Parts: sequence; structure tokens; C-alpha cells
Amino acid sequence: MNELEKNQEYGKRPYQKFLLAVGAGLLTIVVAVILGFILL
Repeated sequence: MNELEKNQEYGKRPYQKFLLAVGAGLLTIVVAVILGFILL
């Protein structure tokens, strides 16, 4: 619901916002895994 509303608001380039969110998520996971291996 909210995502659809946001896409309508930022209808210019919704895919960039989506890719940015996915990229940030993957980056966070990668950093967490690396830190996990270092600390553990």
C-alpha cells in the first residue's frame, strides 16, 4: 500500500528508489556477516 503511494509520488524513477533500498539492504547484510566473522 505505502510502496504504491510512494511510487505514485516519486513516479519519475521508482526503480532507482527500489534498487537503492535493495542495495542498502544487501550492503547491510554483507557488513553484518563480515563483522560476525571478525568478532566470532
